[in-house]
Amino acid sequence: MYYTYYSVLRKGAQTTERSTNMACYAQWVHTLSALDKVIVHLALTQPLTGNSILEYSKKEVFRYLRALQRAGFKFTFSADNLMPKMTKDYYGKDLPLDKQERDTKCYNIEIDLTKYSQINAQIVMFCVRFLHEMPKIADAFLRFLEDDRLAKKKSGVQIFDKMLIAMLAHPGSGHSFGVYSAYNVLLEKEGFKRVIVDSKVINQITSKQLPKTRGCTQSVYTDLCNKVRATNTPFAEILKVYKEECVKYM
Repeated sequence: MYYTYYSVLRKGAQTTERSTNMACYAQWVHTLSALDKVIVHLALTQPLTGNSILEYSKKEVFRYLRALQRAGFKFTFSADNLMPKMTKDYYGKDLPLDKQERDTKCYNIEIDLTKYSQINAQIVMFCVRFLHEMPKIADAFLRFLEDDRLAKKKSGVQIFDKMLIAMLAHPGSGHSFGVYSAYNVLLEKEGFKRVIVDSKVINQITSKQLPKTRGCTQSVYTDLCNKVRATNTPFAEILKVYKEECVKYM
């Protein structure tokens, strides 16, 4: 189910506006050059029904977002916000009564496009979206963080590289940065600076900007995907296999 809610501040505008595309980020994610700011609304409930939709606790959400910040992504976030209500449809017409939203509490994830790269914004947007739409990826990422925290010998793997591996829990996920039948190349510190921090690329698809290996054998790829999804496979074991596989297809 898609629960992608966000607002944008257009260049030169004084107030933000809710995206009218209810399905995904498609309305703006590849035209970010027209914006000064994006605010993703991570809703706790479905705006039309009031039904609970966020399966993660506040502690888990904060841990997830703080990890992305520690990884080097630039954004701010806050809890206990009310999501701006949608009043018009995609074509600018007033919504009928049965389509009008209730007050909806949310986390706000605010991304400044005047200071930081567009790929920084895109990846933050996608990672927040995983908490609703691709929980297998979010679960794997949180598990990798915990495994490494508890390990006697730390892996030394950069935080975002853990996310790149976690992508195998749901490879090729929509508009995200996963790939089918290949592997995302681990960026490490230097690669993160080059590909994310210093990027000047405008209005491009994220997956095209992140380096990846050539295609690989489907049997091994599927086996590793299953290991990433499994709750009992240690991160150290997954990392070892992942690195071995990447070397084969560089």
